[in-house]
Amino acid sequence: MTKKEKERMALRDWEEVNQCLRKMGELDIEKENLDGRLTLEINDVKQRYTAWAETVVSERRGIEALVKGFVEARKDEFIKVRSKDLDFGTIAWRVVSSIPTPRAVDKLSAVVRAVKALGMNCLLRVKEELDKEALERLSDMDLVKIGLARKVEDKLRIEPKMEAIKGNHP
Repeated sequence: MTKKEKERMALRDWEEVNQCLRKMGELDIEKENLDGRLTLEINDVKQRYTAWAETVVSERRGIEALVKGFVEARKDEFIKVRSKDLDFGTIAWRVVSSIPTPRAVDKLSAVVRAVKALGMNCLLRVKEELDKEALERLSDMDLVKIGLARKVEDKLRIEPKMEAIKGNHP
């Protein structure tokens, strides 16, 4: 923006500032409406895609079940050699080990309590992070000692009154 453009756009009084706030609010409303339309269109595309993809996924699952049944009936062929290379892929058996852990909070906390009660704390991971609320209570000198500094700013807040603007917006 050139200097002349900035001068032409310079605000002269509080009423012009007030009108700018109104315009900002109207633009926010317009953006919300656009976001809403975008969401509806995305949901429509997702719904159509899901319908198309489901037929493909369903067909693939059916073929996979056929292959799995065929291979499981011939598992004895994989006793010495654990895989079979074919022109369009590989069929292989492998030993897999897993320890499913509960996702439900109450079940997971019960497991954690049991681990602690048995003194197996090496099985727990503790995430270390700074407590910003506690840092706020430190003096500037203590902050410097740990390699931090307090940043103090006087930030401008421009906030249109959306309720008033929505009442006057078509």
